[in-house]
Formats: sequence, C-alpha cells, structure tokens
Amino acid sequence: MNFKKHYLIILSVAIIIFLIAPTTKNLVAFESIKKIEITSPNGGNLLQTGKTYTITWNSTGVERVYLAAISDTVPPKGYMLAFNAPNTGEYSWNVGRAIWPSILPLGNYKIKVIDFALVSGGESDAYDESDYFFTICDESIHPGSCTPSVKVTSPNGGEIFEMGKTYNITWESLGAERVYIDVMTDTIPIQAYNLIVGVPGPAGEYSWTVGSKWGDILSSGNYKLRVFSYPVKGWIPGRDYDISNNPFTITNN
Repeated sequence: MNFKKHYLIILSVAIIIFLIAPTTKNLVAFESIKKIEITSPNGGNLLQTGKTYTITWNSTGVERVYLAAISDTVPPKGYMLAFNAPNTGEYSWNVGRAIWPSILPLGNYKIKVIDFALVSGGESDAYDESDYFFTICDESIHPGSCTPSVKVTSPNGGEIFEMGKTYNITWESLGAERVYIDVMTDTIPIQAYNLIVGVPGPAGEYSWTVGSKWGDILSSGNYKLRVFSYPVKGWIPGRDYDISNNPFTITNN
C-alpha cells in the first residue's frame, strides 16, 4: 500500500470517528480528567471565506488535537482542518479551506476539537463542538451575505401578554453571537427596560415571565420589544437591532 492511499484511509477513518464521537463518548465507562471547551467560533459568527480566523479552545490534559468543521446538511459532512496537531489552544484557519476535502462550500458549520488520543483509539473522551452553527459567507459572490442582521419575530404587534404568565420572545439573527433584549414603552418620551443581556443569538428565543423583572413598571399598557446584537455596535435598524413592528399589550388579567 502506497503512502498516499494509506494516508487517505487514515483520514477517512478519522472523519467517521469524528461523526460518531458523541455516541462513543456516551459509552465510555471511565471518568476522564481530560477536557476541551471551544471558545470561538461558538455559534452565530459570520466568517468571510478566504480570510484568516483564529479558532480557540480551552483544554485540560490534552497533548494533541484533531480539528474538523461539520456542516448542518443532512447527512452532515465533515471537513478535516488539522490532524494530530500540537494542542496550543488555537488554530489559524484559512476560512473555507481544509486538509480533506479541500474546499468547504458556503453555508453553516460547527467546529469540533477532539483529543487525538480519542481519534487514535486511546483512553480519552475529550472533545467539544461549537454550541451553535456559524456561517461561512462570501461578499464577492453574494453581496450583503456577510452583513449582520437582527429581526424580531415575536411579539411583533397585536399580541396580548398577561402579567405573571410566560411567553417566548423570538428573533432571527445572522452574525449576532449574543443579543441584548429590552422592552420599550409605546410613548414619547420612550422608557426602555432591560430584560436580559448576553443570550446566544443563534438560540433565537428567550422565555420571559411577564413581570418577573421590572414588575413595578410593566403594568397594563402597550410596549414594543427590541433585540440588539451584543455588544451594541450601532443603531442601524435591521443590522444592529430590530423593534416590534407594532405594539403588543400587557394586561393585569
């Protein structure tokens, strides 16, 4: 068997292990002191293809790592980024490129970092993957595709929320790793009340019990919801933040 063929077989096996790693981890009987935690990209990021991005993670007890990107397609597809690399806690990635297969199509992905001992059959269950998908985009092919966006979907006008009951606030976002949410009065001057800071943007929802925060001021009346990309970088509607199209009502019933 020639070296090239042997190497491709190793790569193929590694990709398969990569795809089934969550199941493998659940079957491990021993408690490992080895740990890996991805810090970036952890979801919601917009990465321009062809640019350099630093993948980062924290770890304990891991000497060498295997890195891959996994698509959100069905079935998922794995792309090897680094194989048996020294564990430095970071990897400089030419976005859209991989060892094998060599090109990542535009789309949504998660990064997975695995202790190489797990890939090679050693005693380890240490791995982690991005909490949410990030997006690989290309402004030269799709202008505006790398521009962040935020859109409130509920409450978006006309809803009636009862004090003390729980409702899902929902939004759509692109390129917002985290969001800031507040409620503003439908009056002039506007009075705004913070609900939550730092919710993962890709989560797309937040469960709100009306009156559980700022209950003294969220009495019967009309309000609008605002969702900002966080940290707040500007005041461009649709890019940096969005507001309910029309007021919703809070009642004391």
